[in-house]
Amino acid sequence: MLNVQVLLHTFMLAQVPPQGQVIAIALSIHGEAYIQPPEIPIYTTLVPLQEIKKGSVIRIEPKSMVVFNIDGNIIRLFGPTTIKIEEIGREKGIRLIDGRIYGNFKRPFKLKTNRVSAVIRGTKVSVIKKEQEVWKVIKGTIDVEGMGPLEEGKQLNPDKGRIEKLVLDSIDLLNLALDARGQDTIPPAIKIEKTDVTSRKSYAFRVSTEPGAVIKFEGRRYTVDSTGEITLRTTLKRQINYLTLTVMDSAGNMTRAGFLVKLDTVPPRISIPLKSGLYSKIPRTAIPIEGEPGTIIKLHNGKQKEIPSFGHLEEMVSLDPGENRITITGLDEAGNTTRKEIRFIFDNTIPSIAVISPSDTLTNRSSITLKLRVVDDRLKGVVVNGKVVPVTNGMVVKTISLKEGRNVIQIYAVDSAGNISSTIIHVVRDTKPPLHKSELKVDTYQTITGKAKPGSMVFINGNPVPVSPDGEFSYRVQLHKGKNIVIIRVVDMAGNETVEKKIIEVP
Repeated sequence: MLNVQVLLHTFMLAQVPPQGQVIAIALSIHGEAYIQPPEIPIYTTLVPLQEIKKGSVIRIEPKSMVVFNIDGNIIRLFGPTTIKIEEIGREKGIRLIDGRIYGNFKRPFKLKTNRVSAVIRGTKVSVIKKEQEVWKVIKGTIDVEGMGPLEEGKQLNPDKGRIEKLVLDSIDLLNLALDARGQDTIPPAIKIEKTDVTSRKSYAFRVSTEPGAVIKFEGRRYTVDSTGEITLRTTLKRQINYLTLTVMDSAGNMTRAGFLVKLDTVPPRISIPLKSGLYSKIPRTAIPIEGEPGTIIKLHNGKQKEIPSFGHLEEMVSLDPGENRITITGLDEAGNTTRKEIRFIFDNTIPSIAVISPSDTLTNRSSITLKLRVVDDRLKGVVVNGKVVPVTNGMVVKTISLKEGRNVIQIYAVDSAGNISSTIIHVVRDTKPPLHKSELKVDTYQTITGKAKPGSMVFINGNPVPVSPDGEFSYRVQLHKGKNIVIIRVVDMAGNETVEKKIIEVP
C-alpha cells in the first residue's frame, strides 16, 4: 500500500491545465512509470512535470502511483496499469487498457474501456479493469453510452451485465482520504513538555495538540479532550529510548513526533524512492526524500531543509549536462548522519542522423541500401518506416524495397532521455523507357527529330545531340547513296536506356 502522507504531497500540487496538443501533465510519480510517445514504438521513463501528447501510452509498474492533470481534472493511477491518452469526440479522455484509475472530474471528460464508454463531469469515479471490470460512481452521475445514466452509489459490472450497490475497497477509501486532505491540509500542531534525562523507569510527558485529535503511542490510541492536553506514560526498558507518537486530526492529517530520553546513537533514517541513473531532458528535476520527521536534510549545493511531520519532502535541483551525482545527508539532533547518493543524467541533445546512402534520389532499381550514421552516447533505438532497426557501432544498414514513383523513407532516432530526431528521404523509382517517339524527315537537310523524357541525354551515331527542356531534339545527318544506318541512343536521369536503329535507303 502506498504511504498516505506521501500521496498527500502529490494531491496538493497546483499545476496549469495543459494546452494545445499537450493533453496531460504528470504532476507526480511515486515508483516507476514509462511513456511511449505517439511517434515511436519505444518506452522511455516518465518524469515529474512531463507534458504528455495525444496518443501517448502510459505504463505504471506495480506498487507505483502517478497523478495526472488532464484539462483541470486530477486523476490517479495505481500500478500495474496501462492507459492511452486520447481525444474521444469533443472531450479529452483516457482509454483504460488494464489496471485501475480514480478521478475527481470537474470538467467534461470521457473514459473508455474495451466494453464501456462514458462521459463524466462533476463526478468521482473509480474504474477497475483486471479479472473483472467494475465502474464505481462514488459521487454524481455518469452517462454510459448505450445504457444511460449510472447514478451515485451504484457500480456497473459489464462482465455480469448488471448494476449493483456500490462497494468501496481500501484503494477507494485511500482516494477519498486524499480528497479530504485537499480541504484541510494543515497537520495538527504538537507541543511536548518533557525531560531528556530521567532516573525513573516510569516516565511521563505532557502533549498539547488539537482537541478531539487521536494520539497513537506505543500501540495504543488516546483521544484528546476539550482542553487539548493529555499526559502519557510509559516504562523505559533500555538505556537509550526513542519515543515516537502520531497525532491525527478529524480531517485525517497526521503529525509525527519523536524524542530521545538520555542518549541517541542511531543514525537518522532517510531514503530516496527513485532509481539511481535516471535520465532527464530538462535542466531541473524533483528529488523525493523520505525519512524521520525533524531530520535536517543537507543537499550537495549547501541548501538545508527539515523533513516535515508526515515524513516526506521534495526538493528541486538544477542539473548540469551529463552525469550529476547528488549527495543528500540527513542529520539528527544528536549529530548522527546518514548519506545517500543518487545519479541523474541530463541530456537534452537530440541524436544526430547522417544519411550516407542513397546518394541519388532517382533510380530505376527495385530496392536501395539505406545507410545511416546515428551519433548519440545514450542512443535507445532507431525506427525506419515504423519499425525498429538494429544499430551496430552507430551504423544502420537496411535494404528498402521501392515501388514505382515516389517513395518516402521516414527515420526516427530516440535516446534514453526521450530526445527524438527525425529525417525524411524521398526516392523516385523510374523504370519507363526514356524515348517517347522519333521520326525521320528526309528533306534537303536530312533531319531526324524526336521527343524524349525531359533531362535525358540523346546520342545519334555516337554524337551528343542537344535536347530542349521539354525533351525535343533535332539532328541533321549526312546520307550517302545506298543503305544508311542511323542509331539513336537515349539515357534518362534514372539510368533507363533506349536504343533505336533506323535504316535509310538513298537511291
